[in-house]
Amino acid sequence: GTENSSTTSARQSSIPHYLVQSFYEMHEQEMVSKRMHTEAKAALERFNGNETNDSRQSKEGLQTEFQGATLILQEAQNSTLEASLPILARVNNVLDNLHQQESHAMDSTGNHGNITNDATNENHSRRTTCPSIMTRLMMCVVITNATPKALAEYASQSETNYHRLNNLLQLQLVDANTATVEYSNNRNLMREMLHANGPMDDNYGQSLDIYHSITDNLKRDDAELFSTHFVLHRLALAMALEYCGSTQQTSHVIFDTNTPIDCIQRYHHYETAYLNGELDPLFHTLSTLDLRMVVDANASNEELFWCRAMIRNYRPDFILPTNGDKDNGYQWKYCQIVRSDVKYQTPAWKTFPKTYQQLLSGGGKCGPRAWMGRIACKAFGIPTWGVRQPGHAAMSHWMPYSDLQENSAWVICLGGPNWSKSHWPQRSGEDFIAEMTARRSQGMYERRVLCLQWMADAHQEAKLPSQTPAFKNRNAKQRNRFWSELAIAQTNILVQQQQQEAHALGLKSTGRTLKSQNNLHDTTQATSVKTLEERLHFLHHASSPRNPSTSHMTKTGALVVPAAGNNYRQPNNNNHKVKLMPSFLAVQEDIDDDDEECSCELAMQIHLQQNFSISYDVTVNHTNGFNKRMLSNSMDVGNSATIEAATVHYTLQLRIVTVHDNTAPIQLRIQPSSAIATTMSSLLGPFSTNREQQNFGNDERHGNYHQPYIIDIPNTAGEWQWTKPIVVSFRPPPPRTTSTDNKYSFTFYRDIEDAWGLSMACFKLEPKSYDS
Repeated sequence: GTENSSTTSARQSSIPHYLVQSFYEMHEQEMVSKRMHTEAKAALERFNGNETNDSRQSKEGLQTEFQGATLILQEAQNSTLEASLPILARVNNVLDNLHQQESHAMDSTGNHGNITNDATNENHSRRTTCPSIMTRLMMCVVITNATPKALAEYASQSETNYHRLNNLLQLQLVDANTATVEYSNNRNLMREMLHANGPMDDNYGQSLDIYHSITDNLKRDDAELFSTHFVLHRLALAMALEYCGSTQQTSHVIFDTNTPIDCIQRYHHYETAYLNGELDPLFHTLSTLDLRMVVDANASNEELFWCRAMIRNYRPDFILPTNGDKDNGYQWKYCQIVRSDVKYQTPAWKTFPKTYQQLLSGGGKCGPRAWMGRIACKAFGIPTWGVRQPGHAAMSHWMPYSDLQENSAWVICLGGPNWSKSHWPQRSGEDFIAEMTARRSQGMYERRVLCLQWMADAHQEAKLPSQTPAFKNRNAKQRNRFWSELAIAQTNILVQQQQQEAHALGLKSTGRTLKSQNNLHDTTQATSVKTLEERLHFLHHASSPRNPSTSHMTKTGALVVPAAGNNYRQPNNNNHKVKLMPSFLAVQEDIDDDDEECSCELAMQIHLQQNFSISYDVTVNHTNGFNKRMLSNSMDVGNSATIEAATVHYTLQLRIVTVHDNTAPIQLRIQPSSAIATTMSSLLGPFSTNREQQNFGNDERHGNYHQPYIIDIPNTAGEWQWTKPIVVSFRPPPPRTTSTDNKYSFTFYRDIEDAWGLSMACFKLEPKSYDS
């Protein structure tokens, strides 16, 4: 290129040899200290669990040695960081000048950072543009990592591939005879790919094929959505980067199968879920790199859909978190289902291949529990990263800044919170969380860290050694990772700045939040998509809720009683086992205004755990119910006096959601209200505990009033279903009573301690028959 201000600045900011020498010496001391620390830690961990009285003194010596090694390592790390500061000051000076130069060119020419060569301005038809230094650096990284041979082979396969690659590298051949090249104005695709850490196995060709297979085949309506919802572009790019490369065939397969995941169908699955409002309200703010850690779920699309519906139906409180509840904040949003319903035990697989539905019902130890937690988050569009700790498997997931952690963009669940003890294949937890935290520094990460990593790639340096879990392969004497080590140092500086900013804002004490920002896209951009969660929240905070919460008689004479309505009586002694919560039935079903059977159950639902007892005060008008029922069936049953003198039979059903096999049954006791207990106690119909005798054909006239009905609970696999109907019998009060209404107390209970929970929306009594 020509001499310019950036070149002059680079010469003026050249790094003296003595600074580089000092940095290497401090770095070597840090590596020696790290090995000593690792050895001392391993010796202490081997000793734990094998302690005897005779060896107590030896353990104290190991603890002292480990503490000393920790202090030495901290001092060495501080020395390395101090040695890197004067080097980074000079490097950052160059990078800042380049950034300002690029921004000035973009503002003055609108050419997206490309610099026009004034020598060719006379002939506009043959004008050649010269890309900025940053653009040329990115081009160098792509060509170096992908290799010129692989790119040439891809481009030679078809004209389509040729144009796709040229568009990526911003090249356009103007004159084949003179090999004149014009540089494209659009550098966003290449930049976004590199900003998201590039494609798997550096397979840019296959990544371009996947990306264009999604974007080039959009229908007209989809294309309009694609242009208005920017997250869909990032989602398509995340699919392209994650589902390419030679490892795709083995890493992206459906759980416990060898069936590869179709990346195009996976994109459309998440696109549909996003537009339908099924994903997390913050999904549209995620970056391309974040989305890569969403779409890599090893569940099938059907299982992802099932998981979202199951949690919405079964435990909506796991979707509607509150920061005031330590067990129901954003940290445990969605993945709380593991703590509540995945029992820690040897997995009980019933069929093969295994499924996540089986895992939820059959339980598992730390590994399967972590799998389920990751899928629960990914199903709702929350990025996750696997976590392995000594002798344990856990998970971590993305979260917005909150009062849970003041310096981290991610949180560990189902394991210890220590990132230094965590790793995932080929990467340490410390390195991962440092990158994720530094990326929140509002554009500084690209300018100060990514540029250094691109320099390392351009120089073909070895991959960051911090990506190995135990750092055992890190050679302290190897000096060919200069730019990589500077990138690590710069990342640590940005993390410290993030911590200081959070501390200055009082994030942990006041609960204030820091918004995530990324200069590649506006993550604070509002979206026109209203999620089911947002709609439900609005519904329950509206001044005049639409849905009634009292029992209601349907047109066919069925009495529907909402589980969490006005008829519900708050228990006195088991509040922690009975939870009332908003119901997604209010926003995910299309309710007809005339559908009276459903309208009374929409607002709330109830979750019952272990041994519980709940009661409802229900008024049953036998005459009206049977008149409506018989009228709808065009039956001549005589006058209402005949019904009043008869024993009437109703079918009773519960509308429930369960996720476990062998869920313990519920017992039901029906008692008259205290006001008419004396009058009616001798008039109640038969109450049999024999399930076979509870069918309608039972003609028994004798039974103990105190014997309960038994309701079997099926495994509904996370769907709303009605239980199998049972028959309950009543004898209306005699005509001499002052009220024509029958008032009863319905008590549902279970006495089993170790029993799985269920959620209930309502129960209904439907007239069936009467005996004169």
